[in-house]
Amino acid sequence: MNNRRAYRRLAALLLAVPLAAASGCGSDGPPPAAAESPSPSGTPAASASPAPSGTAQGESKPAASQPAPAQIQARLTGLRAVDDQVAYAWGKSAAGQLRLYRTEDAGGSWLEVTPPGLPALTTDPGDHDLTVVDKNTAVYLSGMSARPMTIAVTADGGRTWKQGKVPYPEEGGDHLAFVTPAHGFLLHDSGAAMGSSAKQLYETKDGGLTWNQVMDNRPLMEQAGPEDNGPLPLGGFAQYGITFRDGTNGWVPHESRTPGKVRLYRTKDAGRNWQPVPLEVSSNDPNGQPQITGAPVFFGGDRKTGWMPYEFRGQDRVQLGGYFTTDGGETWKLISFGKTTDVLPTLQSPHVTFIDSSEGWLWNGANLLHTDDQGGSWSPLTGNTVFRDTLRSYPYLIDLQFVTQKTGWALARNEAGDGSRLLRTQDGGKTWRVM
Repeated sequence: MNNRRAYRRLAALLLAVPLAAASGCGSDGPPPAAAESPSPSGTPAASASPAPSGTAQGESKPAASQPAPAQIQARLTGLRAVDDQVAYAWGKSAAGQLRLYRTEDAGGSWLEVTPPGLPALTTDPGDHDLTVVDKNTAVYLSGMSARPMTIAVTADGGRTWKQGKVPYPEEGGDHLAFVTPAHGFLLHDSGAAMGSSAKQLYETKDGGLTWNQVMDNRPLMEQAGPEDNGPLPLGGFAQYGITFRDGTNGWVPHESRTPGKVRLYRTKDAGRNWQPVPLEVSSNDPNGQPQITGAPVFFGGDRKTGWMPYEFRGQDRVQLGGYFTTDGGETWKLISFGKTTDVLPTLQSPHVTFIDSSEGWLWNGANLLHTDDQGGSWSPLTGNTVFRDTLRSYPYLIDLQFVTQKTGWALARNEAGDGSRLLRTQDGGKTWRVM
């Protein structure tokens, strides 16, 4: 009898181990996605950065022999939702290493799919370090978070990775845009000197493993004035991203430095030449500063409809709005979202997201709002006490993403930057769960 009881206890213990490893979310108690570690203190064109030791460029390396369900053990700093089941989240571990996770069951469990052989992080990984091209294809670019700078590509959801070749040596800001799993663009903003910002654009046709330069604006430093058709201008940083609707048509918003004027540039020849796009602004305040705060997002199979976020910063309020297109970015119409959505200038992270040209969500620092008429009117989602309570303790909203009318994700961090919370909704933002 004693032997049988001992055997049953041993069998129960062995069964409990995989169950414990598979548990990945919960709304009560300290959630695994919010595991907090002490915050540490926190990119890139003509010669290649060396690959990590033992990893040849283009060589496929498994993220793990068999990725297994695991709890998230990192302070999260980035999120990309793919569909109602698949999402990626990443951050920095207590040991200072990148940790990348993927869920295939809407956050019920997570697989660690970190690219192998990465150098230790020197700062927090950025919220755009991972570019998700489709359900299986993703490109990781370390940006300023690690040296030497690293690029890694997966075509199987992170189970294996190939080492790419970074096409420049100097640090700066970096933004990726892919139009197919093979064809993409990399914009490198190598920083300012004497009020000028050098920018280079690179193109890949093998999924990010190798890159060719197609645009360099540094020769403009020798010219007397700007051109309306040529490389991207020197003035203004390009920190708001880059978008290509197809293999030839692309857009880059620039930092606006002139009161009452926004700056957007577009290309029709795959980034070789760029032209300014004239756009209206929403206020008569001569001292206010308008700004496009994100690169365009296009919807649908033909990618004709799209939008990009806009804000107008006055002395005491920030007016929010968006530019919308129905002809693939040939023309843009500004829609102001109204006083309901205005936020205080001290709010660090107002976030607006649309899933199509009509339906969107907005966090204004006090309420989560919803629109189904392209921002013409907004309604507060008053039942989301978990969302509001979480944002009180973690007031910096890193990201807000919806992938369907019902499914959305949010990632927030606290003021100190040493803790994060990952949330998910399945009813269009009415209620939320801390993962």
